Amino acid sequence: MEHEEEPKQPSVFDKFARQMKKHPLIPIGMVATAGALGIAFKRMHQRDSVGYQRWLRARVLAQGLTIVAIVAAGVQEMGVGVLTGNAHPSIPPPTSAYEHKEFEKRLKEAEEAHHIESSVKSTGAGASGAGTGTENVSSVADSGPKPPGSVSRAASAPSSQSASSSWSSWLGWPKKD
Repeated sequence: MEHEEEPKQPSVFDKFARQMKKHPLIPIGMVATAGALGIAFKRMHQRDSVGYQRWLRARVLAQGLTIVAIVAAGVQEMGVGVLTGNAHPSIPPPTSAYEHKEFEKRLKEAEEAHHIESSVKSTGAGASGAGTGTENVSSVADSGPKPPGSVSRAASAPSSQSASSSWSSWLGWPKKD
């Protein structure tokens, strides 16, 4: 038997680097916008109003070009239909080996769950005679252990007096007698 190495989930940095390589104008525009804004603040601190206004205009230009780059990247990814509201990507987005492996695992678990449910329904319908068998499925589901948050409302609902005292103590107010 060959030992197949488990694919790893790509890190946020890996995803970011992949997108930067794919669409380099977006991060360049972001850096240019931030740089122009920083220099504008420096000019404002130096009380150079003409230089301040020039750098703010450069920031607006850089920001506008960044928006154009973002829209162009979206059109490149999804096609021209993105602009008209008819987005239908012709090529499915590529998935990493990790995403593919996780999908296969979830699909297998779903198929097993479906098989178990269908076998419970078929045995439940035979045991009850008439009916769909859904009554037996719900009774089987209710017979197992309950998760911690599924306590009945009657048991978990505090009285109004204890609720008000807890709020008053939480707020630091004295108790009313």
